[in-house]
Amino acid sequence: MTVGALVDAGADWPGLVAALQSLDLNASFTVEKTKRKGIAASKFRVHSEDQQTHRHLPEIAKLILAGKLSERSQKNALAVFQRLGEAESRSHDIPVEKVHFHEVGAVDSICDIVGACVALDLLNVAEVRSSR
Repeated sequence: MTVGALVDAGADWPGLVAALQSLDLNASFTVEKTKRKGIAASKFRVHSEDQQTHRHLPEIAKLILAGKLSERSQKNALAVFQRLGEAESRSHDIPVEKVHFHEVGAVDSICDIVGACVALDLLNVAEVRSSR
């Protein structure tokens, strides 16, 4: 939903797709117009035959670092996965490097997270705030 909303806000679709394709995950991407309960929006979809859902943080970081992403997009995507890894690490009482990302390690989740970071960068959004 986030990536679709950012595309609707004006994020450059070809630039976003190029960045995500550079991750070399053999995925394709579409944005579809949808309407739910009278609200129109764009739904970002990731299409992949890759069924691998378990990845460790170092593997995901390697994918991100190998991609052709802006420095800011790379930094932000790595920070998101780092925070997720730290939360999982605390809850399972294991080192962050040993955390298995289950659903978040799947191609669609990686593309959702990296895609949001890239789209925010393409829109030149300097800061995102959220209450806890």
